[in-house]
Amino acid sequence: MPQRLFEIVDIGPPGPVSMLRGARIEIDGARVGRALAAAVLAAFAVFAVVFFVVGAHKNAQINELRRHGVPVELTVTKCQGLMGGSGSNLAGYTCAGTFRFDGRLFDEPIPGTAEFGPGTKVAVVTAANGSGLFAPIGVLAAERSSWKVFILPAALALVFALLAGALLLRRRHSGPRRDRGARSASQPNFSA
Repeated sequence: MPQRLFEIVDIGPPGPVSMLRGARIEIDGARVGRALAAAVLAAFAVFAVVFFVVGAHKNAQINELRRHGVPVELTVTKCQGLMGGSGSNLAGYTCAGTFRFDGRLFDEPIPGTAEFGPGTKVAVVTAANGSGLFAPIGVLAAERSSWKVFILPAALALVFALLAGALLLRRRHSGPRRDRGARSASQPNFSA
């Protein structure tokens, strides 16, 4: 029989007025705890995998541009100021521009927060595969693929492993779980 987090129990004699038509809900705290522990473990596992994939993707993009990038000229089309947290000071700029590569026109936001006037020509490096991936030469010069992008996913995976191990050890050392249908010592056994 499948285990349930909540179990509706039918009571025979009429109960207090607060009961709804003779039914009450009993919550098994142990089952709720196991469900919450499983959800937390799943969250740690998912975040570790997602952050690992994102870090690997970022490193791959940096390597693609550094090893196989093609220099092109981008023309700035617009720039907007970014306001700081209180709205009273300038935090930087977000700009967009166009460039042509392999017969296609790309209209993309420019990485970084530098200000460029409309019509300014900016030297950028774009991916040779024509994906539209690009970075200004100055931004790319400061970027390197790094093992440090894997610190967070490794820490999350370690926390996942420690929590999973602790739960497994606790479950193993706690002995068999008593089933809700099992008879307790105070209930007489008439089946003999």
